[in-house]
Amino acid sequence: NNNLLLKHTVDGKTEFVVFNRDTPAKGRNLTKLFDGHAFTSVSFRDRNAGLFYLYNQADKTLYATDAKAAQYTLMASGVLSYKGYQKDLIVYITADQDTTKADVHILYKGVDKVIKQVGASKTYLHDAADFNGKLYLAVGGSSDKEVFLFENPLDGLNASSTAPQAFLALPIDNPTSLKFSTNARFVAVQSESSFAIYDAETERHYRYNTKLDLESLTSATWMDGHRLTIIPKDGAVRVFDFDGTNMQSLNPGIS
Repeated sequence: NNNLLLKHTVDGKTEFVVFNRDTPAKGRNLTKLFDGHAFTSVSFRDRNAGLFYLYNQADKTLYATDAKAAQYTLMASGVLSYKGYQKDLIVYITADQDTTKADVHILYKGVDKVIKQVGASKTYLHDAADFNGKLYLAVGGSSDKEVFLFENPLDGLNASSTAPQAFLALPIDNPTSLKFSTNARFVAVQSESSFAIYDAETERHYRYNTKLDLESLTSATWMDGHRLTIIPKDGAVRVFDFDGTNMQSLNPGIS
């Protein structure tokens, strides 16, 4: 975690910068580095500070590049939302011919598959994590009433294979946040004060309402591998176990 990717806006202009906390001189201004290639957001590829995905909201294109190369590889078009995982996996969303739907793709080593349809939404949720030698993928849309979980979706994946199938639909209305725990054992999906949790170790899932009074779109974060933390309107930090039990009110805080 030596490198921090920053979006810097000043005087009406925006630039993207990589800051190295050990050796600041190693930092890069990505806007200048990739001058001439239009992009509106950028992310690390495989957490590597020399490899990047460049996304352009205007034409919805996603490119891969690196700090040394002068070439850009088009990864996907029509992209509404995306997340890169490891070096070669991209999960991304495109509009479907049915305007009420959106298509969830996985792109892995040149193989592109639509694995699920979700409702057309203002925001999309998608993330992946490794736990006990298995890759778990979670996807959903904020207009839906469930989030879908996949286990090892890359197994046997090739151009002629069928698309992987979700093994579980976590029920939750209008989800707005999705996060894996720090040990990747749990995935938490949140909608206002309600939560749906999947435990990959015990293969159990939980659903509960904390009844906390939250500001709009306030999302809980994982404090560690088993506990969530959040700050409601009363300003006191709350910590609770993954299954919603053992709610503790701690010191005052600012989200």
